[in-house]
Order: sequence, then C-alpha cells, then structure tokens
Amino acid sequence: MEKICPTCQRTYAPDVVYCPHDGMKLRQDRPAGDDPMIGRVLDGRWIIEKRIGTGGMGAVYLGHQRSVDRQVAIKTLRANLSDTDAFVDRFFREARIATTINHPHSVTILDFGQDEDGTLYLAMEYLVGIALSERIDQRNMTYEEVLRVGVQIASALSAAHDANIVHRDLKPDNIFLLDIPGGGTFVKVLDFGIAKVLDSETQVTRTGQVFGTPQYMSPEQCQGHQVDGRADLYSLGCIMYELVGGRPPFSAETPMAILMAHVVNEVPPLHQLSDVPGRVEQAISSLLAKDPDKRPTNAAAARANFETLLAELDPTTLASIPGSPDASSEGLLTEEHVATATDTHPPLNLAWSDSVEDFDALDLPTRSRTPLYLGAALLALLSVLALVFLRPEDTSAPADPAPTPEAATREASASAPSSAEMEARVRELEATARERAADDARALARPVQERAQAMAHTLEVAARAPARPQTRPRKTTSKRPRPAPEPTPSPAPEVDDDPFKGFFSE
Repeated sequence: MEKICPTCQRTYAPDVVYCPHDGMKLRQDRPAGDDPMIGRVLDGRWIIEKRIGTGGMGAVYLGHQRSVDRQVAIKTLRANLSDTDAFVDRFFREARIATTINHPHSVTILDFGQDEDGTLYLAMEYLVGIALSERIDQRNMTYEEVLRVGVQIASALSAAHDANIVHRDLKPDNIFLLDIPGGGTFVKVLDFGIAKVLDSETQVTRTGQVFGTPQYMSPEQCQGHQVDGRADLYSLGCIMYELVGGRPPFSAETPMAILMAHVVNEVPPLHQLSDVPGRVEQAISSLLAKDPDKRPTNAAAARANFETLLAELDPTTLASIPGSPDASSEGLLTEEHVATATDTHPPLNLAWSDSVEDFDALDLPTRSRTPLYLGAALLALLSVLALVFLRPEDTSAPADPAPTPEAATREASASAPSSAEMEARVRELEATARERAADDARALARPVQERAQAMAHTLEVAARAPARPQTRPRKTTSKRPRPAPEPTPSPAPEVDDDPFKGFFSE
C-alpha cells in the first residue's frame, strides 16, 4: 500500500519513510469514503465500527476488542496533529494520567498506543447513557439527583486530587450518566486531556496560558495563574449552579468576556433563577467563591456537604424539580449577564490578553404611571366626600330616626350633589370665609381705635384750657471788668524779592 505525506498529500512507495519535500513522516494511504477510520483494525486488536462523537483533539469511535469480544470506545488524535510533538505528548499524557486514577466514577482506560501509520489511539470502556449536558436540557432532574451527581463528581475529583492531578476542564460534556439496571444515577468523569500533574517535572502547559471551557473556569485559571484542586471545585460549583438554575453563572458573546466575568463579576444569586432551598444555595455558593481559600478545603469536604443535604432535607424537597427561571419576574438578570443556553465553547488554548469587550448596558423598563393616576383619582374622591359631609347640620328640625344601611345607601346615592350644586356650595364657603376674616380684622383693630380716640379727646381738652403766664427766673450776673484791647501791630513793608520781575517784559 502506498504512503502519503500528511502535509503536501504526495504519495510515495511503501519503503519511503519521510517526505523529501517537507521532511514529514509518511503514513499509509487510507481508503476513500466519508470516514477512512471505519473498518480499520488498530494495532491488530481494535476494530473500528462507527463514529460516536468528536472532541477538541480528535474523534471517538465505537470499537470491538477481538481478544475478549467486547465493545470499547476508541479515541483517536486528528490526522493533522499526529505529527506535532506537543499534541502527541499531550495525548500520551492523558492516557498515563487516566490510568493512574482508579475510581468507580472515573472512566477506565484499557490501552493506548500508536498504529503503524502514525494514528494515535486511546481505548477505554464503552459507556451507555447520556452526557450531563443533554440531561440538563431535559430539565427533569430532582434535587436528590442533582445532589447525588455532585457527590459522585466530588468523589472522582477527590481520587484525582489525591494523586496530585487537576482536571482543569470539568464541564457537563465531560460528565456521563450511565444507564444502570433498576434506575438511579451513576456518574463517570471523562477527559483528563488537559489535566495537570502538580508534581510533574515536565509539563506540557505553561504559566500564562489559559486552558479550559470559559463557562466553567475558575478565576485563577482565567488569569493563567497556577491552579490546584480548588479550581476543579469552582468548576463543580458552576455545574451544580447550572443543574439548579438551568444556566451557567456567566455567559457572553465572546470567550474573553466570560473569562473577565469570572474574575470580576459577582455570581448572580441562585434564588433569582429558581426556587432553591437556602442550604442548597449556600453549598453551591461556597464552591463559587472568587478566593480559593474561601472554598471548601478539598473535594472530600464538598462531597460531605452534599451528603449532609441528602440526609437532612425533607423527602418532599428532594423529590421536587428546581423551578424554571421566569424571565418576567422582578429581579432576574437579563440575557446579557447570564447564559442563554447550555452549549459550551470548545476548550481554549489562548495566550493571555488584558483587552476585553465590555458588556452591553442594561436597559431598565419604564416605570408605570398607573399608581399616580390612581392617587389623583383617590384625592379627588376624598375632596368631594369632605364637601358633602362637612356641611352644617340644621339643628331646628327634629332628629330623624337612624336609617337602615340599605336606606342610607339609597339616600347617599340619591343625594349625590350635582356639579352646579357643588359650585354654589364652594362660592358659599368662600363668602363665609371672607366674612369671618373681616370680623377677625375688625376685632383686632377695635382696641387700637379706642386708644386713638381717647388720646385725641385728651389733646382736645388740653387745647381748650386757658393759658397761664410763664415766669422765668432772672439770672444774676456779676459785673467783671472788661480786659483792655491789645494793640494792633503795624504791617511790615513789602519787599520785592523776585529777581526775574520785568525780565520778560518788552
């Protein structure tokens, strides 16, 4: 069979190993068809039957193991990546990491290797069921099922963290719910493809790079910082939040905006999205703390919290389904600030950047004026009633017997004043008010007027009385000799001391 270069697509004889044009390693030519992997036998043991899914690194196929006659799932690396050392190392690292985690809620890796044509593969147990993301779309999980899912995911994470392994891409697409006899919920955690071994000397990833799925990434992971098992707990909190509220904590048009929301924005309270018990919301909110030190200390503590809720919540609450969010309810977040679907972005591998698009402004609804109109109408009604019931009563007429409630209702409806009567009554009240004001003014002016009249009478009497002669006492003066006048000095003769007098005359 001829060989083909994966880069330039040139074909060569079977004995040629490398392409002479670009130096790429050649692989055997594959048969034509929609998927050349269908029908192939990998490494002489695994028969590819059909494709059952695709991922960020390649495809997943349903296969058959000849030696034990059982179905398996086979994950292969994309053909254009098989010759990239970084991706090959990452692929084998996933296999080595996954085989070190021996836990019922983690997927079991059976074998891994590389076929003679360069195809990398990973053989794992074949799971029958649905992904958690599909179950979320159905919106039929009870609180008991939600908490049991949380317990089992935390259990699998605890086993991984004990082996110093951080998943870093925990999301509903990587959580699988098995169909088991008799019903119930059994979880399998998949895809440790971008997991990080904390004590590994050689790491494929570098600090400053961002890996994961934006809707479920921790703040420290969004910033490209060093992560530990508490980053997986934040992702678990995002999953639990979506299971109860129907949507992830944050969503936006761009992945970068979602990353910034995890770092900066406060998580919207769950009770705004669903009728959630307070203790359940508190347990989920503790996982979503921005500061890793404020989250549960480890996955085992998170598991214990969920188990406590399962034991202490009443059966009615556990059997109920979280309420659907009502977009018309007061206090709900708009679509710009929360997720509108459970679809997730593929895992990111981005160099960090400080630039981010701003969120759209929140449009607030116009406040209704109906209460203002109702208040004005009520005020007018009270004014009419005051004019009707504050009229003076006629005391000369004999008192009528107390009417019955029915008669009072009829009389009140019959005696309702017309518009002309109301205007006449208003004019009458105004005239009465003017008369009272004039009387008050006259009462205040009367004492002043009386005092002025008394003073005028006193002055008039004094003016008519006869005048009496007035005698002034004579002043006694002593005669003193007048002083002699002082002699007046004669004026001194004028001396003309102007030296320029007449100098300018003709």
